[in-house]
Amino acid sequence: MSNMNRRRFLAALGIGGISTVGAVGVFKPEVLIGQPRGEGESISTDQTVPSETIEYRSTDDTVRYPKTTDPDGPEEYETERFEDWAKRKCASVGVEAAIAAVRERIDGDAEAIGTNMTREYIGTVILVTATTSLNREGEIKQQPNVPFETLVEVTPRTVETTVRLDGQEHTRSVPVFVKEWTVRAA
Repeated sequence: MSNMNRRRFLAALGIGGISTVGAVGVFKPEVLIGQPRGEGESISTDQTVPSETIEYRSTDDTVRYPKTTDPDGPEEYETERFEDWAKRKCASVGVEAAIAAVRERIDGDAEAIGTNMTREYIGTVILVTATTSLNREGEIKQQPNVPFETLVEVTPRTVETTVRLDGQEHTRSVPVFVKEWTVRAA
């Protein structure tokens, strides 16, 4: 193979590889994240954020919010673009809606089941977690009362979240994944 043909071949191979990874990320994000995606019906939620301590600044399309607080109130503030703040806030609001949907769908208390947000290759996602806790000897102290497969089935696939602040609005579809892990006491 000549040098020119080899270069074309390697270039085509590289572009094909990047395209494949991109397609996997768009169509099968669970492959990139490594956790199964919720299979339950998607849900939607919204929240109007109270503006006592959070301020929208229309002059530069930013949000000023407390970075740290103490019992007397905010100590330090941070400012960022409205869109960046709203994307994160959508995930935060979506976390509460996701766990509420899971609890409702299993008709009861979800023991050792929790939620949080995490940043992944595809952006901020919601993670529903099933945690088994072990003592120092390795004996089970607490475990989920729902089989992992059932948890995946009832967890919403996506939470469509809208947040509002001082007349501004942002909507985002936040993907939801399910993770099973074991924690051992130190």
